[in-house]
Formats: sequence, C-alpha cells, structure tokens
Amino acid sequence: MRFNICDSSFAVINSHLNAHQDNVTRRNQDFHDISKRLVFPVDDDPTNFVSMFDHDFLFWIGDLNYRIELDGAEIKARVQQKDYASLLAADQLKIQVKAGLAYEGFQEAPIKFAPTYKYDKGTNIYDTSEKARPPAWCDRVLWRSADNDTITNLSYGRHELLSSDHRPVSAVFLLKVKTIIPEARSKVYQELLKKLDSVENELMPDAVISSSLIDFGNVRYMVRQNRTLTVKNIGQVMARWRFIPKLDEARVHKQWLSVIPT
Repeated sequence: MRFNICDSSFAVINSHLNAHQDNVTRRNQDFHDISKRLVFPVDDDPTNFVSMFDHDFLFWIGDLNYRIELDGAEIKARVQQKDYASLLAADQLKIQVKAGLAYEGFQEAPIKFAPTYKYDKGTNIYDTSEKARPPAWCDRVLWRSADNDTITNLSYGRHELLSSDHRPVSAVFLLKVKTIIPEARSKVYQELLKKLDSVENELMPDAVISSSLIDFGNVRYMVRQNRTLTVKNIGQVMARWRFIPKLDEARVHKQWLSVIPT
C-alpha cells in the first residue's frame, strides 16, 4: 500500500518469500521480482505509475524466510546463551544484504531478541517435529528512506503470541515528514524560472554579419569580381550558420554568383 502524511510519501510492502533452508537464491529472486513488477497508480490515473522506490519512506515487512547457516542444535544452544551476535553473523539475510544480492540500501534495527521461527504451536518450544526446523529470524522489518536523517527507529522486538508457529515482530519509528509552504514554493519556483531564463539566454547562439549589402562595382564581361563577407560569433556557444534561398526561390543565389562556403 501507499499513502501520504503531509507532503511525504510512504510505501509498505508485506511479503512471504520462498521457504526452506537452501532457497536463498529463490528468496533473492522474489525480492527482485517484486521490486521490478510492483507499481502503484498515482491519483487514480491509469497511465501514471510509480515504483516502490519512488517514495520518501519504504517499509518492507513480513515472513522473508531467511534462515541461519548453522546446525539446528548449535543454534538452539546459542539461543539459550542469548549469543545472538554469533547467530546474526550467520543470518542469511544479513549475508545477502552485505553481498549486495538483495535488499540493497535497506536498513534494519539491531536484533536483540531470539529467533522468531519455528515453534510448536501453543508453546515456547522450538520445533520438535520430525523435520526439526532450525530456529531463524524469518520475520523482519526493513526500511529505506530518501534521507536517513528523517527516520529514527525507537523499538524493534517480538511478541509472545502463541497462536502461530511464528512470533510476530513490530517496530516503532519516529519520522520527520515534510510540509510544503505554498508561498515559499511559489517564490522558489519563480526564482528558478528566472535563473533558467537567464541561462537559456546565455546559451542562445548570437552572430553578426559584416555587411547586409555587397557592392561589386563595375562588372565587366568574363572578369571575376570577389567580395568577402564576415560572419562573427559573438555568443557564448557554438553557432551554426548557412545561407538559405528566399521563400519563392529554389536556389540560394543566382547562377552567375557563387558563394564559398554556403
């Protein structure tokens, strides 16, 4: 979804990416496919679309399904010790972001809570089924902003709801949104127009010609007469010129006259 607060634009993407330990490449591809294909219509105009990256604030949340590249028993032992730092060093999402393979430019608040997946439903015990899936931080909140100074993360944590095999997570942010002052905007707009007009005038070609009249004097039969005409560039940019015929004539000059160069 997308929305505006004052004059700042927001987009929120909620996704469930490919599952299973080994499907890192598939998850990365899911990210890139969604990034390329998902567009938002603007002002109900079917011809005007923007991408998720065309917003001041972009939040990507959901079950991203990235796992931890360690043995399940080892992960559980480190969780018991609350050794989250070593587990995060093996976190697939952190590794992919660092390698520039997915979620490049996104940020995530420090994780200071236990992996949120996978629990036996209704308990605080990690998966004891035959599959014995290793714990992982599948559920994430990532963000990206046009200006990092406009967003501050206040909290990032999990919630102990037992109705699912996941523990939900949430994040709270303090945002600085922009409000456009019409009078100030109009003033800046007018100043920019003046500057552009000035630049445009400076970039226009300008030239002068040494004379608008050429007198060949007394012309005798079979006796060539030469006259020189000077075209001078007095502008600040390259000027191109050429002689052109009058509106009702096909040739630049009469047959008895030659002009070099034209």
